Amino acid sequence: MTDDATYRKMKQERDLALADNERNLKTLEANRVTIDRLTAGCERLRIALEETRKCLGEANEAVLGPICDTIWYSDSETLFDFIDAAIDAARAKP
Repeated sequence: MTDDATYRKMKQERDLALADNERNLKTLEANRVTIDRLTAGCERLRIALEETRKCLGEANEAVLGPICDTIWYSDSETLFDFIDAAIDAARAKP
């Protein structure tokens, strides 16, 4: 192979590698945006769950309480246990 052909081949390989890097950077940035959006969504859901738990707790402790749970059924936990566990899991660092 001549020096000119070797140069052209190396240049072509370099150009392909640069194009791959550019695609990878775009994918990485898109992934970062998606992760940020999902993280913000999880935070909103955690806050909503905490507010729901607070309201249910207040209703449960009110004069007409306790809440008679006809929706949730589990032998091992109450609805409050389930919500508390979900909030704890959402607060935990990954």
